[in-house]
Amino acid sequence: ARVEFRHAALLEAVAAEAVAKVDGFAPQGLANIAWAYASLQASDERLQQAVAKEAMAKLNAFTPRETSALLWAYARVEAAGRDLFQVVGGSALASLKDAKAQELSNLAWAFARSAVDEPGVFRAVASEAVTKLHGFAPQGLSNLAWAFATAGMDDEELFHAIAQQAIPELPACSAQQLANLAWAFASAALRDPELLAALGSEAEGRLGEFTPHGLANLAWAAATLGG
Repeated sequence: ARVEFRHAALLEAVAAEAVAKVDGFAPQGLANIAWAYASLQASDERLQQAVAKEAMAKLNAFTPRETSALLWAYARVEAAGRDLFQVVGGSALASLKDAKAQELSNLAWAFARSAVDEPGVFRAVASEAVTKLHGFAPQGLSNLAWAFATAGMDDEELFHAIAQQAIPELPACSAQQLANLAWAFASAALRDPELLAALGSEAEGRLGEFTPHGLANLAWAAATLGG
């Protein structure tokens, strides 16, 4: 079981000490501390700014896992890290060939959530993702589709590949993931009859699991894509 450990005074003290010593952090440490504070929803502007500045200086040493974790953290707390996203968008694409499925999904989600206009990132992620979709968990597939739809990147090849990979995974999807998949395909105006039929069948037997927002997205997708 996961034990909740959160002490506001301790987090403030750790943040202050980390800011003072930020130049000694390796990429993994920078990614980990950003991820930790974002996961706890413990916003500290000085820490966020210091970590972002140090990360940009050391970006070439980041692994895809560290990069995706760092950007996920800044997108999660909606921190003022626009410069960080732009620097990553311009320099980190070469390492995507080494990125795993979850890292690609997190990277796309972070860029979509941050609303930073970097179409080159999405094109690079799509190119890698289509060859690695077999490694995506249901949440990763849902997040990837949501990210591309949110960013207005309606890559037909990627969406078709997501559909084929998602169909056998639908029973393992949560209601939110089902709703997000439906919304993403409708938002991208991409109609995949096989996926839509499977989504409808799966959702129909589990409507009690959907939130009001999820039900609205499901209905909107059905109407948008023609039932």
